[in-house]
Amino acid sequence: MKGVEEYQQEEWVSLYQAAVAEFEQAKMPERIEAAHEEIIARMEKLQTLPGLHPQERQAIEDALFGLPSLERLAAVHKQPINSPLTADH
Repeated sequence: MKGVEEYQQEEWVSLYQAAVAEFEQAKMPERIEAAHEEIIARMEKLQTLPGLHPQERQAIEDALFGLPSLERLAAVHKQPINSPLTADH
């Protein structure tokens, strides 16, 4: 049986952390998508494993709640800033 924090070694955790920590806007969508795909795969695998895995399931729920915020942040930074210095006249 896995310990309470052993799920921290799962791939989805490192991918999610990489998405959260990404500062380069161009890489954010790719990191977010990779984390999302791995989280979904892990959720599917958890359904086949014995035990309830409540700590990991809660962490997954928290991560899934956070991903849309990261997506919105990436989208906001993707849009050009309208400023007098960059506007074509």
